[in-house]
Amino acid sequence: MVLLIRRLTKKIYLLILLSFLLSCTNANQSEENLKKLDKLYGYCDNPHRGIFGRQYEICKAKEDAAGPDGTVGESKSIGEIFNSITGKGIGNQSVVYINSVNRELWFGATEVLSTYPIKIAQSDIGYIETDWLYDMKEPDKRCLVKVQISSNELISTGVNTKIICQLKANDNWYQEEKNYAEESKQLTLSILTAATKLKSEIQ
Repeated sequence: MVLLIRRLTKKIYLLILLSFLLSCTNANQSEENLKKLDKLYGYCDNPHRGIFGRQYEICKAKEDAAGPDGTVGESKSIGEIFNSITGKGIGNQSVVYINSVNRELWFGATEVLSTYPIKIAQSDIGYIETDWLYDMKEPDKRCLVKVQISSNELISTGVNTKIICQLKANDNWYQEEKNYAEESKQLTLSILTAATKLKSEIQ
């Protein structure tokens, strides 16, 4: 009887071990298959990964910001980063944050643009781009804002802004020829003012 129990126990143990090994093999094969499909569709567009909605937008933004090796640093939200400096939140857009640009200019820019939907926010290169902005009074016009921080010092020439607008005609969008240089200057001034205020609050 004891011998029979030992044999059964041994068989059960072997079955459990075999089951475990098979599950590990299946998991590895599944991951390999996903990586193959990533090459075919792209990581974000791989239908087997099930990335949708806001997560898809974040994924694509990371993909666009990736370097030649296709990797992106650890992500934080603008809200998390801004909150850690000033205690104020400004949204929940995904960014990669390292100290390669002036932090006051960066947070000044994110504060000024906090009321707009952000498409791209990459602090490692100091770049922010809003999504298309619409006005109910002008349904056939849309604009976006681009901000580039080019200095690691808080200087007036360390930030450049550009406003781009398009007009709709025959269901197609065309670049507007109007130059928004004055509006861009005002936006730059607002960012510099916010950055200077932030610096004084931190000190």
